[in-house]
Amino acid sequence: MLIDVAIKEVNGLILFFEEYRDTGLSKAIDVAKEIAVEMDINPVFPQKRIIRRKWQFDENPIDETDVSLSVEESFKMNYFLYIVDQAIVSLKRRFDQYKEYEKTFGFLFNSNKLHSFDDKSLNSCCLHLEAALKNSEESDIDANELYVG
Repeated sequence: MLIDVAIKEVNGLILFFEEYRDTGLSKAIDVAKEIAVEMDINPVFPQKRIIRRKWQFDENPIDETDVSLSVEESFKMNYFLYIVDQAIVSLKRRFDQYKEYEKTFGFLFNSNKLHSFDDKSLNSCCLHLEAALKNSEESDIDANELYVG
């Protein structure tokens, strides 16, 4: 897999979801209403029953009329934005991982990129790879041997 292609695609997905967060719900509702009309279904959000609880004598009841949201706003706040935000966070975490892999191993993934480095840059990449793969004082590779090889 070409890591630079994966980075570009994940970045594109992040941008898509950030735009979808702002405009996606209204577009999805419009499409759903069109489908509902074609199927002869009433295109409305069903109203959830309001659950009221009994208050104890020492509690101050909160006026629920001020706190209540419309059905669409409730769906947007409690479901849609939550799911889209979780997707964005997950993609950003993956994007950061790919950037870290690119920084460590990127010079090895593409032969054109490997040939484009000058000697100083290539040696620096080999030293960085050795440091990344080092455990205490044990290392799986020797940067100088990798650079010469």
